[in-house]
Amino acid sequence: ADGSAGQHYWLSRALMHGTYDADFLVDVARKIEAANRAPVLDPLPGVLTALSHVPEAAQDFFAEDPTLLNRLINERRTLDDGKALSAAILAATTVFRDHSGTPENPSRGYLSAKLASEVIHLEAQRLDSGRSLRLKTEALSSIFASYIRDVNRVANTGADTQLGVATDDHAVLLGREAWGARFDQEELRSIMKEIFKEDPRAFPLIVGAQTIWANQLFDSSAARMASGQGSADFKAAAQEVGSGFGFIVDAAGVAHIEKGQELDEAQEHKVKILAALVNTGLAIPQHGSWPILAGTTGAWTSLIEDAAKGKAAEKAAKQANGTASETRFLVHQLAAQALLNHGLFGSADPPAKTHPWASLSDLRPGDDPRKAPNNFLKEDGKTLLTREQMLESRDADGNPVAFDAYRRWLNEGLAGEKWSDIKSKLDVGYTNGF
Repeated sequence: ADGSAGQHYWLSRALMHGTYDADFLVDVARKIEAANRAPVLDPLPGVLTALSHVPEAAQDFFAEDPTLLNRLINERRTLDDGKALSAAILAATTVFRDHSGTPENPSRGYLSAKLASEVIHLEAQRLDSGRSLRLKTEALSSIFASYIRDVNRVANTGADTQLGVATDDHAVLLGREAWGARFDQEELRSIMKEIFKEDPRAFPLIVGAQTIWANQLFDSSAARMASGQGSADFKAAAQEVGSGFGFIVDAAGVAHIEKGQELDEAQEHKVKILAALVNTGLAIPQHGSWPILAGTTGAWTSLIEDAAKGKAAEKAAKQANGTASETRFLVHQLAAQALLNHGLFGSADPPAKTHPWASLSDLRPGDDPRKAPNNFLKEDGKTLLTREQMLESRDADGNPVAFDAYRRWLNEGLAGEKWSDIKSKLDVGYTNGF
């Protein structure tokens, strides 16, 4: 890579087209970066784009020089608005996720988490000094989605004492998990606030990832509960999930929107997203692969965005029903569904005392609860209707009888004492996330 700045520029541009050997790319990228620390004609975007096409090369480029990320994020000016750097960093931090190797002999997954931790810290430093974010908001949103487990951990327990790699497995989940990234809570919050302000697609991506994580955690802890291991794990999961949701909606600036409050355009969009999640949350994959990997987020963000254009979301935004109640409805729904999936409200036929069908008013002996107008479960006796479906069933006066019956079952003690304790943990966690 000897030559003038102009030659480096055109070499770098040429590397954008095609795929090259990882060692060759890393060597060329290092030499071009070292020779052009104060460029007039910036040659780096081309080679960074080439690195983003070969994730192992991108990772080696960033990981093997401990000063490089700081130089690229904080010191070096960029002439392409950070687009190529964002793509390369996203490849280096989210493609490889594993729990192999050791800190002394790190795996690709270990290096991914270490780099993610450093990137978020450096971006927070930029904001703290009054500068704008260096990376594109799409890249930062995708990093948060990929490391949503760590976002929840920090939201629930407070800032990590140091940056780097989180090594412990989650107490509720079985098996080994991918290495996690350590984050400072306030640094997380400041960057989330900024990307939510700048990019309307950031909120559905991150809150969608949060919904997937909630499903994963609730399902695992409900399985433990069903096997006789008690409810402590589910209560811990409830507090963590509540904290994660609270942290995210607080960073989005919509945690304290009250009923009837007039919304600006950005707030209205986020309220629509929350309303869409309430109506589609149970349709988001509950047993997908973990962790969330690069390139796998499009399906659920499109699902949420499409639902946000519907009449129910539009009505919720116009009425501003209060995002606290919207979010609580969602997390209660996700938790209750996990418990129903594992039979923890008892049998459906005949309905146990705490099962939803036992709570239906005006149901006489021998009546089929499936045909009751206030039924809020599907035919299988364990799957909740979405809120939109519940609201479709109305009496002659227009009252939403199925929706009312669901709220009565969930909130008036009919679901049992264990549910009351879990609901309390969800609500406390949500408030703690602010």
